[in-house]
Amino acid sequence: MTTEDAQAAVTPHRIGRDVRLGEGVRVEAGAVIGDGATLGAGVRIGVDAVVRAGAVVVEDVPALAVVGGDPARVVSYVNTAVVDVPESADATDTGSELVRLLPEVNEERGCVVILEHGVGLPFTARRCLLVHGVPPGGHRGDHAHRTLEEIVVCAAGSCMVLVDDGRGRREVVVLNRPGVGVLIPPYVWTAQFGHSPDAVLVVLSSAEYDPSDYITDYGTFRTEVAAR
Repeated sequence: MTTEDAQAAVTPHRIGRDVRLGEGVRVEAGAVIGDGATLGAGVRIGVDAVVRAGAVVVEDVPALAVVGGDPARVVSYVNTAVVDVPESADATDTGSELVRLLPEVNEERGCVVILEHGVGLPFTARRCLLVHGVPPGGHRGDHAHRTLEEIVVCAAGSCMVLVDDGRGRREVVVLNRPGVGVLIPPYVWTAQFGHSPDAVLVVLSSAEYDPSDYITDYGTFRTEVAAR
């Protein structure tokens, strides 16, 4: 991550030189727009986001995201610590309290990863999502829940998962094998990015879909976390 990226969360929003702004662009607090960037009409640059120099932004940039290229794509998130997930399923230190090493059975005829209530899964799953076909530079999530819990597992390929507790702890977990999951408790902001072309994510949830349980604005998320 560059120095410019790291400054995003601690400075007022800053717009560099020779930036082209389309009509109706919204740049939120803490965002940094690099020199020579182009922001298309109506795009929203989220809280603390970074648009790298020369990037061409044609769609909204989520809070905390670092984007670059033409068209701009998410390449990372600001001020994150990458979790060192152990290779061994028997490790006692998982690198993060949100990382779950799932039970595995490895045999000549194949491998089985177990997700069972009380065995790697701290809740009864009421809903399952399979996420696949995410395009290069794409991202998913960028929200938190008020009551719902989730666990995210990469059944094939790889991706990265952002977790942010709204109180200064912000981590990225690399999921590249099905025996590792990331637990997403209530009031943890999360996003998935950096998907490989063959990535298949399995998301198990503790409740059915309820739009009122979602927090999709990062400012609202921080306000609600501070009030808890």
